Amino acid sequence: MLVRDQLKIKGIRKIEVTYNPVRNDYHLHLHFLIESKNAADLLKKEWLIRYPEALEYLQDVVKANDGSIIELLKYTAKLVNKNDYQRLDGGRIEIGIHSKALDTIFQALYRKRTYQGFGVHLNLNEDVSELKSEVYEEILSDIDVWTWDQDNSDWISTYGELLTGCDAHKIYRIVNK
Repeated sequence: MLVRDQLKIKGIRKIEVTYNPVRNDYHLHLHFLIESKNAADLLKKEWLIRYPEALEYLQDVVKANDGSIIELLKYTAKLVNKNDYQRLDGGRIEIGIHSKALDTIFQALYRKRTYQGFGVHLNLNEDVSELKSEVYEEILSDIDVWTWDQDNSDWISTYGELLTGCDAHKIYRIVNK
């Protein structure tokens, strides 16, 4: 990505959409992981020029850390809202899932490139004759049967391993609004 021919910016862009059930609206926003602070500041400056209605203080530039890539890759659409948790009798938790809002988000994002690298050209036609295959004898190929267990709200292997570790005390309530 070139910004007014000043600097070649390298990075990753992610589209994220959240739904607010209180206001009944959607918030599409972008996250970027940029190669340098100078490039990130330049991108922010250009963004504000191209989108004058954008508020400067909401365009946050922070230094990346070990969790930045995890934050960038964690989700494109948030499945639950922090306001949709309700504690029930017996310590159980009910979580509201807004299925129609999620359907709207997923339909809007269908066939859209939600992650996009830019500023880096990968030559995928490189000569690969020097690559050598290796055999790893210690890797075991294991086929297992996973069975749904209602008491644990999870799939369990024949070895008793839980697939997701989902909290069986939570209740998911579908909100069709």
